[in-house]
Amino acid sequence: MKKIILLIMVLFICVLSVNADNWMEYGKNRYAEMSSIKEFKFYGRPNTYSVWTRRYNDGSNLFKISEKNTGEKIKYFLIWDLYDCNNKESAIKDFYIFNTDEKIIFKSTEQIRPVEWEPVAEGSATEELYNRICKKTTNSK
Repeated sequence: MKKIILLIMVLFICVLSVNADNWMEYGKNRYAEMSSIKEFKFYGRPNTYSVWTRRYNDGSNLFKISEKNTGEKIKYFLIWDLYDCNNKESAIKDFYIFNTDEKIIFKSTEQIRPVEWEPVAEGSATEELYNRICKKTTNSK
């Protein structure tokens, strides 16, 4: 009986882990967790959505500077992005840096610094994700 219960628990965990992640590549070394897209209530910005994204270390200056500042090798950034579908702008709500052991070595949250909105650049990976999010959310209404 214990073996059956253990087997059921293992199968349940496997099923959950398969469905928990829905990471889609939207640029080189950039991924968005598409099932995390949610409407985000931001004062004065209706039609705003949030999504979790990962950007893996590509050896760019951004990562080199971050490694110099933290004193550690970086595996990826985990970012809680916001997309304003009415104004074609994006912002970072929360930002985490993970080392190669996948431990958080730095975090910056809305409580530490204000959200700063920026225009989505034409032809960028951010624009590709913006288009997918805003199209998906428009079609689901």
